Amino acid sequence: MNRHGDIIILGGGVIGLSAAYFLAKEGASVVLCEQGALGKESSWAGAGILPPSDLEHAQHPFDRLRALSGALFPELSRELHERTGIDNGFVRCGGLEFLSQTGDADAHEWRGL
Repeated sequence: MNRHGDIIILGGGVIGLSAAYFLAKEGASVVLCEQGALGKESSWAGAGILPPSDLEHAQHPFDRLRALSGALFPELSRELHERTGIDNGFVRCGGLEFLSQTGDADAHEWRGL
């Protein structure tokens, strides 16, 4: 095993693996360290769920980042499928937002932090 690289990433979940992928695409030599099986810790518990996002209603930097990431994921999913032949099961689907009869208070709760 090569233990030298330009960059060392600690953690082989979705974030660590994605960072390693994009860095390697740019030509960096990456060493990824994970104590267990790749993608089997927090990423496994998240079950691949991408939270709903809407750039138009994003009020905070985290919401904007989530919305931009959600917009980019379908292309990444396609690219990974082409490169590996593995279907990650990504399907774009909608969601339901329930509002009570009391009005905007519940809408604020759904769109708030």
